[in-house]
Amino acid sequence: MLVHCQQILQQDDALQKDLDLFHGVNQLEIKIGASPIPSNSIVGPIMGQFLHAFPSMSVDLRVTHWEDLSQQLLQGELDLFVAETRSTDLAQNQLFTTIDMAPFRVIFCARPSHPLAQLPRLFLPSFRDYPLAVPRHLPCKVAEQFEDLFMLARDDFAGLVRFDQFHAIKGAMFDSDLIALTPEIAVREELKRGTLIRLVPQSMPEFEARFSVVSLAGCQVSQSINTFTRFLLQRVDMLSLETELV
Repeated sequence: MLVHCQQILQQDDALQKDLDLFHGVNQLEIKIGASPIPSNSIVGPIMGQFLHAFPSMSVDLRVTHWEDLSQQLLQGELDLFVAETRSTDLAQNQLFTTIDMAPFRVIFCARPSHPLAQLPRLFLPSFRDYPLAVPRHLPCKVAEQFEDLFMLARDDFAGLVRFDQFHAIKGAMFDSDLIALTPEIAVREELKRGTLIRLVPQSMPEFEARFSVVSLAGCQVSQSINTFTRFLLQRVDMLSLETELV
């Protein structure tokens, strides 16, 4: 009954928004969601640009993992969100419309003086000797490619950090042997400065993070949301071009 009532309220909210758009009522707020990596690298940097285009608009930005974001979108609490869709079921969900962005490679990174950085050749089993940091909601499809490397129960366990916000543990990497698995855009500036380096083990599974703009299927979209989406896509295109030039 609760779910049924929520659907009725969502439909009522959607109808009211569509009527406002039809009658030209100005939207005063947009509600944007993002998972942690794109919130820092993609969504945050365009906020100034968007507010310059819509100075009377307020933005409600919510940062959490993709499961929470999808529920908030279904409940009418968000206009859109940005999250990884390739390794989730978001792209296949008929309730959502997704706009794919250019992909970013996922890498291991560590401090330049890390013991593994001194080896002439690097293999994944060597990572077992050091603490690892991985996203808390790492998709099963990705984790399975590394066998039991990220499991708490393995015999040669050496420490594991599961994070929601990568920024919160990035500082710990500068003076410890912590190794992190993350999309490259999360550490691009540190890689440029040389404060972190990419570790490239032999036979590492190749995979990418593909973020998408996710909205409710069938809903009318306002000019402000269209503009925000355009700024997001332009930001990702610029980041992708930087990757090609490196």
